[in-house]
Amino acid sequence: MGEKLNTKGCVFSLLYSVGSFALACASLSTLNPSDRITVQKGALLISLGFVYFVALTEFLNKLLLRTTIGHSFVKRYRLRVSDVLDITNKLVSAVQAAFSCIAGLFVCRWSCPRNFLHASHFLSESYA
Repeated sequence: MGEKLNTKGCVFSLLYSVGSFALACASLSTLNPSDRITVQKGALLISLGFVYFVALTEFLNKLLLRTTIGHSFVKRYRLRVSDVLDITNKLVSAVQAAFSCIAGLFVCRWSCPRNFLHASHFLSESYA
């Protein structure tokens, strides 16, 4: 418990990740569920998603490879760098899968009471 976390290298990656997620949410907050995503907004969302997932991957890699807590985790389980990168890849994939499920819940909750053939939620366009 006495280990001190060296967050110097992690902070910027975490800020990029959180910031891009917040910007994506803010850009969608003004839309009604049945609105369409414009090409410009789609390009913005793709760019922000790219920044989010790359920054999240970098944050997790730095957390495990460059911090005291990460080093103790790696040492305890005798992990190689390739193992750490594999764990990071799986964590980022799990986050993406969770976001996909949450988006699906929003779309289904909004679309199911309506005519399913004609109902369209912007999340089904923006997340796909």
